[in-house]
Amino acid sequence: MDFARSVTLRQVGGKIVGIAMLGVRETKAGAADLGLSPEFRGRRLAPLLLSVWLEKARSARIKILGWKCLKETSPR
Repeated sequence: MDFARSVTLRQVGGKIVGIAMLGVRETKAGAADLGLSPEFRGRRLAPLLLSVWLEKARSARIKILGWKCLKETSPR
C-alpha cells in the first residue's frame, strides 16, 4: 500500500467523504480500496476522486493499473 499516493477526500472540518487506496509493486498498481461514504454518494464526487487517484498513479510512473469493480446493493 502506497499511502503517500493514495487519496482521501475530506469535507471542510475533516470528515472523510471518500478514499482511493493505491497498492504499488514496481511499475504495477491496483485499487486496493475505493469508495465514498454513503451520505455523499450520488453527488458526482466519484469522478473527482478517480481523477486525482489516476494522477497519483501517473506520477508514480505506473505502467499497468488494475482494478475490480464491485457494485454495492445496499439501500440508500
